[in-house]
Amino acid sequence: YQRRVHGDLVQFTKMASSITAVELVQLLNDVFNQLDSITERYCLEKIKTIGDAYFAVSNLNINSEKAPFNCCHAGLDMIKIVTQFSLQLRVGVHTGAVVSGVLGQKSVAFDVWGDSVNIASRMESTGVPNRVQVSQSTYVLVSNDFYFENRVVMAKGKGEMNAYLIVQPTNMEQV
Repeated sequence: YQRRVHGDLVQFTKMASSITAVELVQLLNDVFNQLDSITERYCLEKIKTIGDAYFAVSNLNINSEKAPFNCCHAGLDMIKIVTQFSLQLRVGVHTGAVVSGVLGQKSVAFDVWGDSVNIASRMESTGVPNRVQVSQSTYVLVSNDFYFENRVVMAKGKGEMNAYLIVQPTNMEQV
């Protein structure tokens, strides 16, 4: 299984309207370069950015039992970085099966597909600014590594889903 991390900058559209296009691109480049460093540190693979959204996966090239743990810590570190830019980030993490590859012949780009991609996106979109929210399947794998707030969210196309907001790691030495 792969783990998918979705991050989306909160109220970015409003902020983007108050700066020039050049300043906007420079800001996004600065933020995403920092997020790229985090994905590398935690052995994740950035899939793409769309506007102000950042998508990464684990277990793409190597299988690791630490993958769900790494995704959650990457999300926490991403939030720390983004706040240094006076921005907020919602992060969603989900564990599940996906298919990956390249479609088409022009402007080809590697991507991943499957219901797991949608669930990770729903974990992000129903999340809370500057918090990492994980799905049930990820929670089961990392429930001993973090303290959580349990919630039920209404996910578009899914209905009610159990979700879990990370409060903090159980071992603060890992922070």
